[in-house]
Amino acid sequence: MAALSEGSLTPAESLESNGEGQNDEANGDKNTKSQTVETLLAKTVDPQVLERIKEMMCFCEALPNVERYVTRHHIVYRTNRAFAKIYPQRFQFWVDVIRTGVADPHRLLKHKHPVHGHIEVPNGLDLQKVKDLVQQSYGTTLAVEVGVN
Repeated sequence: MAALSEGSLTPAESLESNGEGQNDEANGDKNTKSQTVETLLAKTVDPQVLERIKEMMCFCEALPNVERYVTRHHIVYRTNRAFAKIYPQRFQFWVDVIRTGVADPHRLLKHKHPVHGHIEVPNGLDLQKVKDLVQQSYGTTLAVEVGVN
């Protein structure tokens, strides 16, 4: 899997791209309104929430062999499959992680979705607890090599 698709840019430096390492206007997509990291982050009106989202993005991007892309509502991080989806909102954000193989001692995973656990991230929540769950979710996507000690 290739390294982060936009090189070593920070989230703030890479806001103008479409999440694929390309600018939509440069591709001739002037008439289509593709979601970008910038448009998703623009939904957030609380500066503290925005900084916490950027911190979570930096955390995900620092993990090895991670790609980022954007959907209509999420900033998605993946290796061989998506392990974290950040969903910015006006006054908070959510992070979706893979539920299977993730221990949740603080009971942060909301909703009983069979595949993904949804973590509500208000400003009062210790972001390290969320990072711990994202790290575990990331670990579930790594291939296990048989016979390696």
